[in-house]
Amino acid sequence: MKSLIYKITTITIFLLLYGYISRIIGINFFWESKSLGWLLFWFVLILILFEKIKKRKSKYILEKIAIGVFFLIISVKIIFFISIRQTSAYTVAVNYIKSSPEIKRKVGNIESVFVEPFGSISLTSNIQGESGRASLYFIIKGMNKFADINLYMEKDFSSEWQVLSINK
Repeated sequence: MKSLIYKITTITIFLLLYGYISRIIGINFFWESKSLGWLLFWFVLILILFEKIKKRKSKYILEKIAIGVFFLIISVKIIFFISIRQTSAYTVAVNYIKSSPEIKRKVGNIESVFVEPFGSISLTSNIQGESGRASLYFIIKGMNKFADINLYMEKDFSSEWQVLSINK
């Protein structure tokens, strides 16, 4: 089991380092490695705690609680990643990105848009309809270069989602 943990830890470190270094020096390839690396990071922590519990065969309540918390973090990220694509906020954000002259100037013609499993979205529903706020993180892959952006969006009861600001 230890060799599996070492291998996954090595892959995790490589993915995280590559994800950050590729942004710093401008390598326009596999920027998703950062997101994947963080997901594997939580998984590695779970494996390490399982190994610690198995080795000592004692009742380690704190380790078991930590494992539960880490599973919760991974589950929330996976659920967010899958479910965000089903929202109107995501659709509006992607359409905004693809039609934004400012983003096209920065990255060139947009080849793809990848939503990262970070950010948040909150909705309130009542008799008037829905309102909400969203903060969505994307990797924009253009012909010339890639870019990370964060869109802050808002929806009022009487309107559709609006992009309020972009952080790059």
